[in-house]
Formats: sequence, structure tokens, C-alpha cells
Amino acid sequence: MLYNIVKYYAGCSPKEYIHHRLILEAKRRLCYSASSIKELAYDLDFNDPEYSPRLY
Repeated sequence: MLYNIVKYYAGCSPKEYIHHRLILEAKRRLCYSASSIKELAYDLDFNDPEYSPRLY
């Protein structure tokens, strides 16, 4: 049911939607914060900064 609601309103799966929102938040923080990428990855709950998706 959640899948159908998110798919209807966002046009993608819940997993894709959450991933997209995390990337947008990471971009925002990189532009407006003095945090390092390692701190950013930790704050956004990426356990391994090497595994974090590319921020572009």
C-alpha cells in the first residue's frame, strides 16, 4: 500500500524517493555547510562514506 501511494504521488518507488531526498539534502549541506564529506555521510546515516552515492 505504501509503495502504491508513493509511486502515485512521486512517480518512483519509496526506496528511490528516499534515496533522491538524501542526495538533495547532501547537496544542500555541501553548499551551505562547512562540514566535511565524512561528517555529512555520518549525519545522513551512510555507514561507509566510501559507499555513499556520488553527489552529482
